[in-house]
Amino acid sequence: LLMIRRPPRSTQSRSSAASDVYKRQEQYALIKEEKSQLPKAVGYLNLLADLIHNSMDGLAIGATYMSSSKAIAISTFIAIVAHEIPQEIGDVGILIHSGFSTKKVILLNGFVNCSAIIGTVIGLSFGKLDESVNQILLAFIAGTFLYIALVNMLPAVIQSKG
Repeated sequence: LLMIRRPPRSTQSRSSAASDVYKRQEQYALIKEEKSQLPKAVGYLNLLADLIHNSMDGLAIGATYMSSSKAIAISTFIAIVAHEIPQEIGDVGILIHSGFSTKKVILLNGFVNCSAIIGTVIGLSFGKLDESVNQILLAFIAGTFLYIALVNMLPAVIQSKG
C-alpha cells in the first residue's frame, strides 16, 4: 500500500500567514507599478517629436495640394490620415504611462496636433511662390519621410538577418 503523508502543520497561525501573503502581494504591486511608470521626460519628448512630425505632415499636405496633380494631393492626405490614427493611439498610451492625467493628455495632444495646420499653411504659402520652390519642398518632405522610415526599419531588418 502507498501511504500519503500530510505535510507538518506550521506553527504560524492562519491570520499571520494571510498577513504575509497580503504583504507580498502589496510589494509585488508596488514593484509592478514602479516598472510600468515612464519618466515624465519621456512624455515631453514624445510631445516634441509629435509636434515636429505633425508639422511635417501638414507641410506635405500643403505642398502636395499646391502641386499640379490633385491625385497626389488626395493620396498624400489619405496616407497621412491613415498613419496618424495608430500613431496617435500610441502617443496617448505613452503619455498616460508617463504619468499625465487623461485630461492633460487630451489637451496637450490636441495642442500638438494643431501643428499640422500650421505646417499646412506653411506648405501652401511656399507652394504659391513658384513651382520650383514647391518641387524642392516636396523633395525635402520625401527625403524626411525616407530618412525616418530607414532609421526606424533598417536596424530591425539588419538584426533579423544577423
